[in-house]
Amino acid sequence: MNVGNLRELDVIKAFALFAIGSAVGGFIVGAVAGMLLGFVVAVSGGNLANAQTGAMILGGVLGILVSYYIFRTVALKILAPILVGAVIPPAVQSAV
Repeated sequence: MNVGNLRELDVIKAFALFAIGSAVGGFIVGAVAGMLLGFVVAVSGGNLANAQTGAMILGGVLGILVSYYIFRTVALKILAPILVGAVIPPAVQSAV
């Protein structure tokens, strides 16, 4: 690992992309999942408290998944090429 080429600006840029991407992505995914869950609970005759609790749990789980995917993408696209000093292999790049 070649940490000598890693500048503070690269780390700040990666963290900013991660933080903004996770917040916006988690908000959008959580809002859509909450609306769908609320619709299903309302149509099935459930009460509002159950819909709120379910939406909080589902939004939290989906937010963690979105955060992981955003972190993985930022780490592979920005930090890995700097630390390794090489181009990302095509197999790994296509998985992102």
